Amino acid sequence: MGLTVEDDPVETLGRIGRADIERRTFLTTAAYSVAGAALPLGVAGEIQSRTARAITGGIAGVAEVEAVRDMVRMFTAIDERHGGQHGRSTVVQYLTDDVQRLCNSRFRTEALQREMFSAAASLAYLAGWKAYDAGEHGLGPMKSR
Repeated sequence: MGLTVEDDPVETLGRIGRADIERRTFLTTAAYSVAGAALPLGVAGEIQSRTARAITGGIAGVAEVEAVRDMVRMFTAIDERHGGQHGRSTVVQYLTDDVQRLCNSRFRTEALQREMFSAAASLAYLAGWKAYDAGEHGLGPMKSR
């Protein structure tokens, strides 16, 4: 994929996700919205609204970081209960659609932006393990040499 250590980490995140998504034709743009059914009533709508505001020029804050963390917890619970293959495309789509754009948003503070990057990294880590569990070892986490 031509990635180097000098690449912008947010752009790298998007390129990795697109490499996974673009090779699979059955994904739809609304795939991860089904995952919102696992969240408490009304929370999925709030998350979607906050994300939309932040990625269209609003300022991202604590609520947006918490929304991503909520989704990471939900996807992790699904992974632990049903295995890595279940919902993998959903995790990747959420990562490359909403989370990448949130990482590129304006933030109230630099500390909040770092927290968003940390939440994004947790989701990317989960996506890597899901790929590994699915036998897609080229997309999964790398072992230390």
